[in-house]
Amino acid sequence: MEIKDKIKGIFDILKIIWNNKALHNDLSYYSFILSLLPIHGLQQTAQVFDKIFSNKELNLRFEDLWQEINSINSKLKDINDLALKYHEIAGIVKYNENLNNKISLAITDTIQYLKNEKSEWTMLTEDWSYQEVINSIVTVDYAQIISINGSKNIIENTEIKANRTLLHASDKSKNYVNNTTFTGLSGAVGMNNVATEGNIVVEDSGIGFGNGGAIYFGDNPHLVNGKCPFCNTEIQIDKRKLIGYSQIKCFNCKKEMPFTLN
Repeated sequence: MEIKDKIKGIFDILKIIWNNKALHNDLSYYSFILSLLPIHGLQQTAQVFDKIFSNKELNLRFEDLWQEINSINSKLKDINDLALKYHEIAGIVKYNENLNNKISLAITDTIQYLKNEKSEWTMLTEDWSYQEVINSIVTVDYAQIISINGSKNIIENTEIKANRTLLHASDKSKNYVNNTTFTGLSGAVGMNNVATEGNIVVEDSGIGFGNGGAIYFGDNPHLVNGKCPFCNTEIQIDKRKLIGYSQIKCFNCKKEMPFTLN
């Protein structure tokens, strides 16, 4: 991707973020900074944006650099064409060795700061609520999956890449995990069709049981069951597979029958 395309993409992303942030009055200020960093996509741009501009020291450094750039060419603020504005900025930086060195050092320090910053992801469900994470990849340093007060979390067909993952369920709550892998630095744990209660910690290839920790197998909250009216065979199925159908076939006698879900 050419730098002008990357800048344009970041600028468009920042316009989305604009509604929820008290931003500098010139969005090109932020897109200039973020374009210098190895980031891609809406989610990563938003995350890096939050980390950089919540750090007062880094924020002030980039503010000073932006002011220095504008002091060299005071007409920058009047340029509306984004490509032209960045062409002018590139020229200013290229032919000003001192400014170029300052920017390079600020970018190096920012990348190091982002590397050292511990990332967290929390899935919190409480007060008789329900939440799902399906067909996803989560990459963080520390993950927390928490259900409280009669709530349910479902994690299915997902990979959680984290140094350490806490699964907590209390007050008649449960975490349901199916076809999901927890990948650490030097190992992994797979969970299939299980429910957890209390405190469970997954780290590398090990599982730790904390206060009230328990794992139950075969406790799928989506399973429904009933008996065939023709041969009395017990039928059990994941109710999500019934969406769009009005009849079900008995696997024993092969007869079809209508069904209702309560």
